[in-house]
Amino acid sequence: MEDLTAYTLPFGKHKGEPLASLGTSHIMWLLSQDGVRHKYPTFVWAGLAELRERLTNLQTVADELTPLVPPPKRWTTKRERRAQHQLQAMTEPLRQQIAAIRAAKRAARDQFDGSDLV
Repeated sequence: MEDLTAYTLPFGKHKGEPLASLGTSHIMWLLSQDGVRHKYPTFVWAGLAELRERLTNLQTVADELTPLVPPPKRWTTKRERRAQHQLQAMTEPLRQQIAAIRAAKRAARDQFDGSDLV
């Protein structure tokens, strides 16, 4: 396994900074993120090694950080969520019109009792 003492962050605001320069709570927060744990396994090992030096009971932390379920097949980005919201907002008036037409058809069908057919 590679030397983890000189590990630098490969992502985010602190990209390129040594892991040792981050605060303990920040390392713990990063390790608690499912996407980080699944995308950067080397970071997980380096973060746990760093926490081992800082904390006395690493097994408790490791147990809390073990992922229980695999990540979803595809993460949605903020841009994708915004586009979905805009599409829903654009189509909402059309959905309301369709619902009104269906309600009118149901009302007309319910009014027809068939007595004028004889």
